[in-house]
Amino acid sequence: MSLPLPLTGAALRPLQSLHETVSTTLHDTFGLDPTVFINTLLTLAALATFLHYASGHFYRYAQRVCLSSVHINEDDQLYAQVMRWMTDHQLPTRAFRSVKATTPQKSSWEDEEDATRRIDRSSDFDPAKLISYRSIIGRLPIRMQPFEGSHVFRHHGVWILFRHRVHQGSPLLPQDAREKGYIHLECLGRSLDPIERLLGDVQTYNLERSMSTTTVFRALSAMGPMLRWLKVVSRPSREIRTVILDREKKDALLQDINEYLHPRTRRWYANHGIPYRRGYLFSGAPGTGKTSLTSALAGVFGLDIYVLSLLDPAMNESQLMRLMSDVPSRCIVLLEDVDAAGLGKRDMSGSNPRNRGQQTEGTATSVAEFIDQRDNKASATTSSISLSGLLNAIDGVASHEGRILVMTTNAPDSLDAALVRPGRVDMQIHFDLPSRAEIQELFLSMFSDEAEVDDLSSPKSSQKMANGDTMVSNAKHGRSDIEEKNVSDLGFRPSEEMQEMAIRFAEALPEGKLSLADIQGFMLAYKRNPQEACRKAGEWAMNRVKQIEPEMK
Repeated sequence: MSLPLPLTGAALRPLQSLHETVSTTLHDTFGLDPTVFINTLLTLAALATFLHYASGHFYRYAQRVCLSSVHINEDDQLYAQVMRWMTDHQLPTRAFRSVKATTPQKSSWEDEEDATRRIDRSSDFDPAKLISYRSIIGRLPIRMQPFEGSHVFRHHGVWILFRHRVHQGSPLLPQDAREKGYIHLECLGRSLDPIERLLGDVQTYNLERSMSTTTVFRALSAMGPMLRWLKVVSRPSREIRTVILDREKKDALLQDINEYLHPRTRRWYANHGIPYRRGYLFSGAPGTGKTSLTSALAGVFGLDIYVLSLLDPAMNESQLMRLMSDVPSRCIVLLEDVDAAGLGKRDMSGSNPRNRGQQTEGTATSVAEFIDQRDNKASATTSSISLSGLLNAIDGVASHEGRILVMTTNAPDSLDAALVRPGRVDMQIHFDLPSRAEIQELFLSMFSDEAEVDDLSSPKSSQKMANGDTMVSNAKHGRSDIEEKNVSDLGFRPSEEMQEMAIRFAEALPEGKLSLADIQGFMLAYKRNPQEACRKAGEWAMNRVKQIEPEMK
């Protein structure tokens, strides 16, 4: 093995020449001795290294002695709330050196609100021309939010350090390939009160922003086979008055849920050793409003909706148990079409209980049964969830308390008695095909913005109704008590002309023959012209019933 040869004089000559040139330039230009300059640089470098080490050591000591800190992981919903608060309160007024630019995908209702504002501002908008939607909504807004780095700000007189870090996932592990962020909050002092006060303000701010919206979560596979709750949409809360349902059923359901959610009720359940859970079964033909009622209930009580599908190919019993235990203590868990998952009545003779989709279709004995067969006869898919697995997830030892379970079905008679027993299903609401009174209510709700109405919540309107100035006599117009009660449920007083049209519209349609979805679909074609909808209702209903009747035989 040969050793490297030492540099000869010829090899060192270029370096010596460079040293002499630099030394001469420094001395002639700045009057500095090169040796002193180099020594000064080395001293400053050593001092900077010492200060860096000393400050790090002092900071770690301060963390143990006089600093309070809180860590928030990205998996917690508080993470998104803090990032939103920082974006809205600190980012516009502070200079962040590292930010993340995103183009948020707005929900459809936000798009429509943006488009409406643009149309209102446009002076040359012609409703007769075809609309180019892209030219109306324009570009999506660019939203900035803090990325990696630290930021110090003052909150209620206390200095707080906000630090955001992003962990780069490993590309070798699919379940850990995405970036994961975490937040670190610090304040001076041994008390966490300043940070808790900040987090309380963060939650209040986000609550005010989301007070009028309902968030829907679904069990989806974000990465790999594991299912997790992911937010899919946030939309305006639906008003309960827009759900067409018998008044007594609606009031009984609202009172039952309100009693269940009262803070004293949970203590009562605990004192009596009863699991704090509540379950409801919504049954009826498709298109009668089962899912719509669930959405309206979430808006009334300020709850989020967590939707589970037992027919998801990735769903198994262990996944179902984990998902049911991961829901928050106050939410609505929606299990749609549990009858379609093959969890029918157990056959004690030993035959397969999952044969509902393979039964002979036979002849439907009612319109509701026919609609059920029409929507389900093409699907014989069964889930990998057994009946016992579903029962354990609903009210097993490890099941979560505080949630509201809503199951929907088109065929309640096909469900096993163990699934609908009290304790798992505490109240059953059956949705019938609409009566004439409910058809009137639907008509008035659909065309409320086309009529001159009085808001019943206003003092002026309430006084008029109390004095009888705007009250129309039921005997004069042939209205029943049920019809008048349904009108009052709308939250406004429709004009007499609109009420008369609602009566004519309802009389043109047969009772118990068409679903609410069918009727609503017809009215959508005339959403700006109630007179035309009223005029063509009879002909449409006759053709629609004729279309259904041959398929029932």
